[in-house]
Amino acid sequence: MKRVLLLIANVVAVVVAAEQAGSKDRPATDSFLLVVAVLIGISIGLALPFFLELARGDIEAERSTSASDPPLYTQTLIDEVEARDFIKVDCLGGREFEIAINKKSTCGDVVKEIRTMLDLGGGIHEYRLFTRSPNEQSYSRLENTLLVHTSMLFWEHQRAELEAEDSGISKTELEQLTPTTPEKYRYKFNIFAHSGEPKDAPFSERDFQFESAADAVLTRRIPCTNKELVKLAAQRLQFLIGDAGNVTSIPSDKKVHPVQEDGNYTPLDNTTVDGANRLVAKASKKRVVRGGRNNNSCAPRKMTRDDVVTLNAAILSAWKALEGISSEDARNEFMETVKLWHSYHATLYDVKQVYNSEWPSEVWVLIGHDGVALHEKHSRVALAMFPYHRIHSFGAPLSQKYKVEVDGEGTVEFVTKQVSEITELMKLYIAEVTRNRAKREAARFAPSTFTRGDKF
Repeated sequence: MKRVLLLIANVVAVVVAAEQAGSKDRPATDSFLLVVAVLIGISIGLALPFFLELARGDIEAERSTSASDPPLYTQTLIDEVEARDFIKVDCLGGREFEIAINKKSTCGDVVKEIRTMLDLGGGIHEYRLFTRSPNEQSYSRLENTLLVHTSMLFWEHQRAELEAEDSGISKTELEQLTPTTPEKYRYKFNIFAHSGEPKDAPFSERDFQFESAADAVLTRRIPCTNKELVKLAAQRLQFLIGDAGNVTSIPSDKKVHPVQEDGNYTPLDNTTVDGANRLVAKASKKRVVRGGRNNNSCAPRKMTRDDVVTLNAAILSAWKALEGISSEDARNEFMETVKLWHSYHATLYDVKQVYNSEWPSEVWVLIGHDGVALHEKHSRVALAMFPYHRIHSFGAPLSQKYKVEVDGEGTVEFVTKQVSEITELMKLYIAEVTRNRAKREAARFAPSTFTRGDKF
């Protein structure tokens, strides 16, 4: 302290002496003001580090307090989620597994264990874990590196916020409540990327692919004529139960037709697809799709009791016509019917396209082996198809706005929430296309094994 004061006195003396030497006729008040200004500057310079250190200490204290003392609601959720030592995972075909977990378990660990349990270890498809949104409207893919407990905690927060919004409770009030965390969430194990050579898949994987196709039919993710839906329902029943025999009604516990899921009207004619009240139009970039500009077909009405009776009778008749067919043959016929649409193995995403104003705004984006396609919903006819060798770049520079740069077409844009899923899927397929091309080139230029002494 004494050194600081001595330093200040010396600085002031030097300033005053310099001032007097420079201008002897300057008023004394000017010298006094100069000394005061110098003192104020020195004081600020000495005090500034102290105040900065004090402010830094307050910020760190606030951070440590918020990190170590979270709201009661959040802390209770963390405690309850971390206490759970297993999860339930649904698989296609009605199978369910309980998988043991700990604090270090990732979604990739769960996928690996289920693949082992289902004998899919040497499979050719890519699999992922999905979780259903709290409002039960969609499934979201989970990253393999994500901790299972983290996904559970995120799900619980989403559910709580939805319930708070429905009941009119603010988020601040929500944090003061003691949460109840019933196990409403479910995990789903499903194919993420289909291989281009399904015939090379082991039997267990072909079985899983069959269940995946059946699930897609039930959720209307495979465009089928209504007569084809009846045929597929009958083939599914033959696979699940066998011959119809004297059965007079379809078992209520067997889901074989989309009507059982959504109740939407499905007429028994062959001119429409999934109840749409129009013919399927041919695709053209410069042509308006029938059904209205920027508008999909009218919303389907619900089935009446008479409609359900008529549909059940048609399914029952088609089922009895399959008498004597084995379960394996029924499955093969089911897959042959599904494969009438060449993109049956592609993954569908509901998006809003902003690429062509003459097309419907709500469309499907199909990501598959052949490339990226835009389809009118529930239509087999592609509005546009972009093979991977024409795609220069893809991604979402803006939130939820996906862009695909296509040679000769420019920028294809659509709005979606599944940005990371679409990006990962496209990368997987492009990598597979590249590997297959490299294999063909290697086989083409491989040295011949024929020698002079060989005979044809």
